[in-house]
Amino acid sequence: MTDWFKTELRHLNAEARARNAAQEAARAELLDPWLVTRWTEIVARAARHVTEGRRICDYGPWTRVLREQCRTPPLIGRVSDTDSAEALSHIAAEIAQPGWPDPRPDLIDFALTFLEADVMLFRSGYTKRHLIRRLQQAPLDAAQIARAGALIRRAVTAGTGLEEARAYRKFAAHLIAQGHLPDLPGWLQDQARGTVLSWNRLDGGVLPLFKEALSRLSEADQDRLNWHFPGIPPRYALEYPDRPVPLRRQKEEGQKARFSAFRMLVAIEARARSAPKR
Repeated sequence: MTDWFKTELRHLNAEARARNAAQEAARAELLDPWLVTRWTEIVARAARHVTEGRRICDYGPWTRVLREQCRTPPLIGRVSDTDSAEALSHIAAEIAQPGWPDPRPDLIDFALTFLEADVMLFRSGYTKRHLIRRLQQAPLDAAQIARAGALIRRAVTAGTGLEEARAYRKFAAHLIAQGHLPDLPGWLQDQARGTVLSWNRLDGGVLPLFKEALSRLSEADQDRLNWHFPGIPPRYALEYPDRPVPLRRQKEEGQKARFSAFRMLVAIEARARSAPKR
């Protein structure tokens, strides 16, 4: 290795260390406890005034309310040039990144508040998914676990985005595996009762529980579901836990929430099966 190459390599390493230090300093500034707590309070206030948008993924209501809540004092003060929906999106996305310093209850409170408010801004769905993941990795106390449990139940009954739903399923399975929320599986069983399952709604994750339900049916009922004849279009589906019904029942009101509960049960059972035996 020539002296020139060694000098160039040291120079590149020094530049990389400087960039990393600058990024860490910027992140530390954004994660300042005072700033995190302030934004938590703003989101909580704004959530009380936001109305539902006129269309799906309507960012207007949150943008307008945040503009007013970011005044100092709120609603009547001067409009800030730096505090806005864009600023909230930026700090929320930064908080959602991995590597939370411990212990930081203010970051946990921000994540729970942001999710409870169901903030709707550009790319907020991705931010929520990552915040759920950060909560899954964080040490939660009893009060925080109770708030997380309420969020999980709301995700089932009220629905949420696809990526958020997947994150909530993993979060629920994690909390159950840790011995928390002992009443959640029973609640999910009640919510899932009446879910209409057919072949077009199944995937690798759902299939084992579907097969288990089929095993409780008579051979005649299995034939009605075309279990033995997969090439023939089915006219019947399985109403969970164990009743064949006409396939059209799948379109009934409330099926989306029931299926969401069923998917969460599947995630919890899959996590239990994968846990090492003690």
